[in-house]
Amino acid sequence: MMQHINWRRTLSGIAVATVLLGCSQPNATAPKEESTGIHIPSSLAQLTQSTVTIENLSSDQVSQTIQVEGTVLKQAPLLEGVLYQIEDATGQLWILSSESLPDVGASLRVRGVLQYEPIVISGADIGEYYLQEQSRSVLNPTETDAAN
Repeated sequence: MMQHINWRRTLSGIAVATVLLGCSQPNATAPKEESTGIHIPSSLAQLTQSTVTIENLSSDQVSQTIQVEGTVLKQAPLLEGVLYQIEDATGQLWILSSESLPDVGASLRVRGVLQYEPIVISGADIGEYYLQEQSRSVLNPTETDAAN
């Protein structure tokens, strides 16, 4: 019961942050990634997994593990966990994390499970995608330049 209440608080925090700080809703589809059947430790998998641009996030990817790269724009501490927003050249995305907040302006590679939070106002869904962070790494300038 307590976990259900805590999850509801987390989702409420995402909804409030979204309404207060602005919305973005990517809508294009991205190609699905194929599994090779080989176990790769998560730190190595993060290096080899391709990144998805924010505008290419789609409802087909909800509940799947994806990887994005971007620059931290905003931060929003919650009662349990933190939210931060990243931006790439195509859009913006909120990241929900149980780790500490990254610095604004930091360039990150974030791996996590894509989620969608519906926010219905006057019958219209203005919800948005967010990423439940599993891991993150700070990119140095040469990695960021090589990715572009």
